[in-house]
Amino acid sequence: MDQLAAKYEEMDLSLNSKKSKFMLMTPGHKRPDILVKIGGEVIEQIEQFRYLGVELDPKLSYKNHVARMTTKCKQAIGALCRAIRQWAPRSTFGKLYQVTIEPIMCYSIESWYPSQVVLQNSMERVKKYAAKLTLNNFTMDYQKMLEKLNWKPLSRMVIEKRAIIMHHYIHGSRTLPGNSIVLRRLENARYSTRHHHALEVCLPNSSLEAVISSSLNTAKKLWNALPPEIVAIRHPALFKSAIRR
Repeated sequence: MDQLAAKYEEMDLSLNSKKSKFMLMTPGHKRPDILVKIGGEVIEQIEQFRYLGVELDPKLSYKNHVARMTTKCKQAIGALCRAIRQWAPRSTFGKLYQVTIEPIMCYSIESWYPSQVVLQNSMERVKKYAAKLTLNNFTMDYQKMLEKLNWKPLSRMVIEKRAIIMHHYIHGSRTLPGNSIVLRRLENARYSTRHHHALEVCLPNSSLEAVISSSLNTAKKLWNALPPEIVAIRHPALFKSAIRR
């Protein structure tokens, strides 16, 4: 922190300790006491922080973010329902939901979609509620409603988004710091593509569930499971089309 503050001073800038916060992120239960200072002033330690619209917590469970998103989207569906559902066609209500409310819930979802099933179900219930209102049918099976509306469940949308963003990383149109993504054939000289594809990436050697189920590692496992003919498609639009099929 001292080095960072000194670098700011070189650029005639200053770090405001009163506006700065720090969060200690760890998958374990034991959390050491850490005192962080800027210019001798102690920085406040927090347990929750909204960064670029996503609620972060020390374990990256996104529990708070899911709660905020689901509440916000339910309220928006209720407002939309009161405003137009009584007089507008059902298809219009469904389209308005897709273009105004679903993007709120799906914002940056490929990076934060929770690994906990209970949180996934909580989000899926919001889409289920919108589907019921669109079809005006409150007894039909959710999967049948999605098929009738030609909608995709959120879990499927996340899979597609993660595959697409991995394609960006692998083919260089986007980058991550350090060695976040390393091709397995570059890491292991004896690697064989007989049962795998040449663009497989390395997965971390960890037994911690928080590491294994993280967004990046989930995306890596998804990428490794794709067929060789799909990952070999370099053109982004063609790859996106193939994934969505």
